[in-house]
Amino acid sequence: KPPAAPTSGGSVVGEQTKSSGFTAKQVTGLDKHGLPAPIKRSTPLPRINAAVCVKGNTMYVYGGVLEIGDREVTLDDFWKVD
Repeated sequence: KPPAAPTSGGSVVGEQTKSSGFTAKQVTGLDKHGLPAPIKRSTPLPRINAAVCVKGNTMYVYGGVLEIGDREVTLDDFWKVD
């Protein structure tokens, strides 16, 4: 099964990450008002300091931090990975 869709994402738009290679535009989109909006993804973004729990054959991942250039984006998404 693919992982569940995230509930939301980060909120920075701009530079490319040094470690993950993602650009902020790949992390978040902008809504019709120009405000950050989540992008639906089928896999979690790379992150540090996430809360992780494993039960049986399922791993749960919540939040963490994504580095984009010299910025740190706090993630508040939740994933269930089988």
